[in-house]
Amino acid sequence: EAEVSRHTPPEIFPVFLCALIELKEMGAREEVEERARQERQREARRTEHERRVQRVVEHVRERILNLACPRCNSVYADFSGCCALTCPTCRCGFCAWCLADCGNDAHGHVANCAENQAPGRDVFAAEANVVEHHRVRRGGLVAAYLRDHAHDQAVTRDALEQLAQDFADLGIVVRV
Repeated sequence: EAEVSRHTPPEIFPVFLCALIELKEMGAREEVEERARQERQREARRTEHERRVQRVVEHVRERILNLACPRCNSVYADFSGCCALTCPTCRCGFCAWCLADCGNDAHGHVANCAENQAPGRDVFAAEANVVEHHRVRRGGLVAAYLRDHAHDQAVTRDALEQLAQDFADLGIVVRV
């Protein structure tokens, strides 16, 4: 650009710069369109088996492995010790043990929750206890989902293979 500016009249150089920017933007647009075209082609080549495996993997990741608000599905990660949680997105009160929607306040539910493992069913629990509870709970939920939704063995096998690292990261054991 510096070389061009030395050999271009000052009134023409801004026009040159605008054209150069437009060419770069066109190239970027074409690159995005090409990536989208390639993705559509990849999707078209996927077999029905691969699509079924992908649906299972997405369901397990989004609906079972993520701990989320039961009302709006916002994933939560912060735990302060109180098992009566409040979603920062929709203000739903829900139980840290069973993830039940408890209206606006989950304290009463938590104290009586069948899954509450805190001593004396206290509303407060050590984070390690809640994490361990969900590690076991999620393993059971994955196994039940795979068993109850009549996926054929090949879909189950391939989905478990794709989810293996997720399970390892979370310390989850799935027995199907």
